[in-house]
Amino acid sequence: MNDDTQMVLRIDKAKVKAIAASRNLYTDKQLAEAMHVSVDTISSLLNGSEFRSSTWKRMAKTLDCNPLDLIAVEGYPPPHVDTPAIAAKL
Repeated sequence: MNDDTQMVLRIDKAKVKAIAASRNLYTDKQLAEAMHVSVDTISSLLNGSEFRSSTWKRMAKTLDCNPLDLIAVEGYPPPHVDTPAIAAKL
């Protein structure tokens, strides 16, 4: 990796879906209701839109996980260790 690589944080749709399913939240609507946000907000988050730290925190709190469990960092390889919240459910 060279030093001019831009680091972009995005909500990782696959991770969120896996963690949400483990919490019996199977649809975007269910997750939106649990987070007290709109379905459009969930759709935007899961499709790579920028997000506020408060929304990220709310999602982590709703899913009872570490906020880092929910993100992917574009421009960098995945972490060496799988997301603990997902691994614990396997």
